[in-house]
Amino acid sequence: MRANRKRGIVVFFLGLWVWMSTGCEYKVAEPMWKKPYVSPPEPKISSVEPPNEAGPGVNYITIYGENFPSSKDSVKVYFNNVKAEIVSGDTNFITVRRPNLVTDSSKWHRTGLWLWRNLGLTS
Repeated sequence: MRANRKRGIVVFFLGLWVWMSTGCEYKVAEPMWKKPYVSPPEPKISSVEPPNEAGPGVNYITIYGENFPSSKDSVKVYFNNVKAEIVSGDTNFITVRRPNLVTDSSKWHRTGLWLWRNLGLTS
């Protein structure tokens, strides 16, 4: 009787092990490292408003162009190493609040794709 009971327990656990190991299917997305990197299109600046300089009294500066990131969290604009607040943005424009700088001209760049422009000069 004990031998049958031991066999029954062994058969039960073997059956349970087979059922658990074959019953699950492993479905995951393809790993990112297997896909080749596709660089995003390079942004192009067409104009900056105000066009020549952002002097006192100008609180907002709008940068027009194409291929900007649609999320304003992924855009950073600096004026002479001072980060500007991104007010709004889209794939065609970025509006920033000008930081309070005392200088005759400002340089800005957008990190990630490193665009430089001297706001005191025309393009």
